[in-house]
Amino acid sequence: MEANVKVIIERLTAKDFTGLELLIEHFSFNILSAIHQILNRPEDKSLVDDVANESFYKIWKNISRYDETKAAFSTWTSTIAKRTALDYKKKNIKQQQLVPLEEKQAELVAQETVLFEQEGFMSLIDQLSEEDQLIFLSYYYYNDAPKEIAENLNLSTDIIYNRLSRGKKKLKEQLLKGVERK
Repeated sequence: MEANVKVIIERLTAKDFTGLELLIEHFSFNILSAIHQILNRPEDKSLVDDVANESFYKIWKNISRYDETKAAFSTWTSTIAKRTALDYKKKNIKQQQLVPLEEKQAELVAQETVLFEQEGFMSLIDQLSEEDQLIFLSYYYYNDAPKEIAENLNLSTDIIYNRLSRGKKKLKEQLLKGVERK
């Protein structure tokens, strides 16, 4: 066992806060990595700090249970972090399942608004050539890389960037015309 780890364990066992500071300094990367393995969806990112804090607290609280013959300290801390992340994830899923009806209705209205905006966007896109429509939708809607689009259409990447730029200008002009009419 490393000397640093022994010092951390000794200080944590003595409930010395410098042990907690050393734990955070030396093991936060491992603990955050373990948490990110479990909480890997974009909507989970807000929970990561809470889970990390809870994990450090559990390590502090349960240091007397650590047995170096069963696992390395880094493994033990990562396991605590993973289990804490799983607990948070389960709790979060249960809360999402209990979303009130009003929130679901508000979400549906928001989705409907997005659909109307997409329809407006699609009517603008229809004014582009068929190939430019394909380029535009591939890039902005499907998030394809310009290199990938170029390969699919047997064009150079420069041409793709050029078409995207011209398409944006044309769409901007159409949008401005639409605003002036209103």
